[in-house]
Amino acid sequence: MLDNNKLGARWLFLLTLPVLLILAALAATGTSADKLRGASQVNSDPLPSTTQDVEPAPIAPHAPYATADAFLFLTPGSEAGSCPAPSNGGSVAVNCRFVLDMMLNMGSNPDGAAQQSYLTFTYGLIQNARVSAIGSSCTVTNTVTADACGAPGCAPGDPTGFEVALQNEVCNGPGQCSFRGLIVDPGSIAYASGALSNPVQGGVFRVAQVGICATTPGQAVLHWEFSPPALANRDTEIVVADGSQVRNPALFTDYTFCVGAPGSCGATPTNTRTSTRVPPTNTRTNTST
Repeated sequence: MLDNNKLGARWLFLLTLPVLLILAALAATGTSADKLRGASQVNSDPLPSTTQDVEPAPIAPHAPYATADAFLFLTPGSEAGSCPAPSNGGSVAVNCRFVLDMMLNMGSNPDGAAQQSYLTFTYGLIQNARVSAIGSSCTVTNTVTADACGAPGCAPGDPTGFEVALQNEVCNGPGQCSFRGLIVDPGSIAYASGALSNPVQGGVFRVAQVGICATTPGQAVLHWEFSPPALANRDTEIVVADGSQVRNPALFTDYTFCVGAPGSCGATPTNTRTSTRVPPTNTRTNTST
């Protein structure tokens, strides 16, 4: 579990996102005023009178209770594409289109408040595509499909899942992209979401759908990122109502599959990422999914 200083630093990037709206709304409603308390540690006591010299009361440390056993995972989705989605470690034919569900398992924590997911993918073999069109075409897009209610078939407005998308960006390549002023390599996904109107969440629920077009033969990998070794602003995290970090990287599993005939792919991904930073060349604008 992170202490307050470390947690504030690790959530610095997320605070640049509209999560500030969540904090404002929570402060206004008073329903969960400390939902992301660890992201911005402030003294909530009323200000002393200007006519009195009053020493501010110290902030009492929060008793830790959260368990770091939450994780995200990808699984074949129910949305119909041109082919069934491959299982993790399976295979799929070239030119197949399918959907993977991005799922969140809160483990023993009943009060999930927000998550931020950072992944890389072998952009030379697969592309991120619009889920709403996946049955008929491969429409490449630079967002995943946010899930506002947490379960297949649910209706937006249901009090389940993380209904607010805080960041939603995908770089399909071949050049680098700018995610809110930060340069990222091709084959990058950044998706963050949280509960604004909804109550905090427990159990297992869906946070997004990822449309995939398999374009080129080879071993495809969707890889979860954590810092270190990833950059500090690409650290996959899950937090509960008091701001405690509850994700356990050891429980995350990369999603791999062979694009081509079963057994035709080697074990090594064919796409090699580069650490060289150059100005972005991808000029696509965000498109709704």
